[in-house]
Amino acid sequence: MGKQAVNAQVSTKELIEYSKKYIYTDLDSATWFIQEALRQAEKEKDSLLWAKSLKIGGVIYYSKGELENASALFYKANYFFKRLNKAKDLAQIQNNQALIYRDLGLYDRAAKLHLSTLEFFESVKDTLRIGQVYNNLGIVYQRIKDLDLALTYYNKALMFNKYMDAGTLGALFLNKGIIYDLKDQNKQALVYYLKALDYYQSVNYVEDVIGIYINIAALHIKATRLDSALYYHQKADQEGASFVQYNPLYYGQLGEIYYKKKEYKKALEHLNKAYLLKKENGVKFNLRIILRWLRETYMELGQYEDALKYTIEEKELQDSLYQMERIKLVQSLEIQYNVEKKEQQIVSLNDSLVLAKNQKLLADKELVIQKIHRNVSILGIGILLIFIGLIINRMRIRKKLFLVREASLEQQHRISELERKQLQADLEHKSRTLSNLALSAIQKNEMLDTLDEKLQMLVQKDQQASLAIKPIQKMLKEQVSIEEDWNQFKVHFEEVHPEFYKKLLAISTTLTQNDLRHCTYIKVKLESKEIARIMGISPKSVQMSRYRIKKKLQLDRKEDLFVFIERL
Repeated sequence: MGKQAVNAQVSTKELIEYSKKYIYTDLDSATWFIQEALRQAEKEKDSLLWAKSLKIGGVIYYSKGELENASALFYKANYFFKRLNKAKDLAQIQNNQALIYRDLGLYDRAAKLHLSTLEFFESVKDTLRIGQVYNNLGIVYQRIKDLDLALTYYNKALMFNKYMDAGTLGALFLNKGIIYDLKDQNKQALVYYLKALDYYQSVNYVEDVIGIYINIAALHIKATRLDSALYYHQKADQEGASFVQYNPLYYGQLGEIYYKKKEYKKALEHLNKAYLLKKENGVKFNLRIILRWLRETYMELGQYEDALKYTIEEKELQDSLYQMERIKLVQSLEIQYNVEKKEQQIVSLNDSLVLAKNQKLLADKELVIQKIHRNVSILGIGILLIFIGLIINRMRIRKKLFLVREASLEQQHRISELERKQLQADLEHKSRTLSNLALSAIQKNEMLDTLDEKLQMLVQKDQQASLAIKPIQKMLKEQVSIEEDWNQFKVHFEEVHPEFYKKLLAISTTLTQNDLRHCTYIKVKLESKEIARIMGISPKSVQMSRYRIKKKLQLDRKEDLFVFIERL
């Protein structure tokens, strides 16, 4: 049924069903139907249909990647389902909200919500959703690289396989294959990839089948079975040539295979195809790998200017990715702030409802008291008993008011605890950003140093090539912008530790900028080798620098510099 066919006779329930029908095929149509359902349910003042429309709307917006809109609808649905005592719908809403937390990188909160919903689904023996929650928990722990725990949850999910469709089972076996792949247990990875392949082929999921063939080819590349890897690429092409021709991962992997077979011209042909596809679709993910293979291939072909061009582009891409990561972080914090704000609004609304209920109770009690007073004038003989009853009644009211105040204080305590946990999560996120920036600087300098060493070897082998290569070496050295990396790193560091430099300089004003920089890297727990690489000095110089810093800070010989800096 199309949008044009909808008329006034279509019920809200039917509109909801139409939106569910289009979720997996046409998200725009699904959005249109659910918006109509929301308008109609609000007009009819049907709380249950309104809540169901909000729930499905949240799922649709989540599928579109609009996390803030999805979260807003889920929280509204949560409020109405709670009022309607719909426990199962509430659990489903919380499970969906956990998916949003997972995509925002709030993995602890996602895991807690999933475990909470798991407890409910187990209590009502909803086997299908028990398996789904176990799978979701596996994905959460896979994201944070806890591969063993992720594998445990995937295995638990598979205990409910008879309640799952072929597509879900294919995804589960694929996830297990990826886990074993990441653990370099290639035989086990291959077993589960092939199981996933069977399920996807049974339901004709062509793109997923192609993806598995590419994963299997990657296993053979790791084992340097390059002809086997090519065989699975041919299988992918036979499965769906129309999908493969727009898949940059497919061509990038082919380029890697031919590079390792030393067929550099073929490698270049496929790598350039992958590069152009990435440029056309604007997706930067995995583009660095393609640029790296292009650089290495041009180096092997002796085309050093082209190799340098892709080296520079790789660095620019890396800088761009870090900028995108910072923007994504800001957006994530904004969404998270709005989510927290909506949570507080719901808590405030619930508190208002409780207060209104208590006020009504108090008003009812006052009416009773007034009636008692009127009766006192008529029932003179019972005035003493009524007076005693009134005192008892007032004591009960005071007790209830006391309980209300206690509940309010408890609510404030919970809010404070949530704020504390949020601040801790923010601190951890910024700390991870610091580590990533430091690691980036190390990797960039190592990459450029490696390329410089290769060029120097060429100069030693062929003195005639030195005139052409030395300008390139000069350009490489200009790319090593340590000061720029340090300034960017320092901005992030001072956001996490704003008083660190003040405390150090308060102890000793003789500390140099290099001393402060060295202390900074110790604070973010970099190893000695990493500090040496990022500062461009030898490990022995690192040790000498620490000895001078301890002396300037007037530390005892037995006092540990790392422990001292960690406490600042």
